[in-house]
Amino acid sequence: MKVRSPLTNTYNVKLLKTIPVSEIVKTYKSESSVDTSRIFGELENIHIYKCLDTDFLFYYPLNIAGDGSFYEELEKISWYYMDWKWEHENALKYMRPQNEVLEIGCAKGSFVKELKKKEYWSYGIRAE
Repeated sequence: MKVRSPLTNTYNVKLLKTIPVSEIVKTYKSESSVDTSRIFGELENIHIYKCLDTDFLFYYPLNIAGDGSFYEELEKISWYYMDWKWEHENALKYMRPQNEVLEIGCAKGSFVKELKKKEYWSYGIRAE
């Protein structure tokens, strides 16, 4: 399978990790009681790649995203908008302080603020 960087559109990428969809579905189910299986359909694995030109990390396939009902379910959970969540901790495993981080959909910007404290170059975009 040839994968292109979504930033450079080149094949200069490196596979870092393959995550079984079943692990993602299980984690969401146990952490939030939200069933995410419909989002992935028949997909068996999500792959984490690094663009070697930019150091940008991205998941593949690129077209996997939560839908409106997914976020409506998450909003019902009291801890969903916590300042620090398990996915923040997990994301840190893939980052280095010299990396620049852009969080799209950053809500109150808590993750971005925490990254700045840890000396990351971090930015956030939120919907109004």
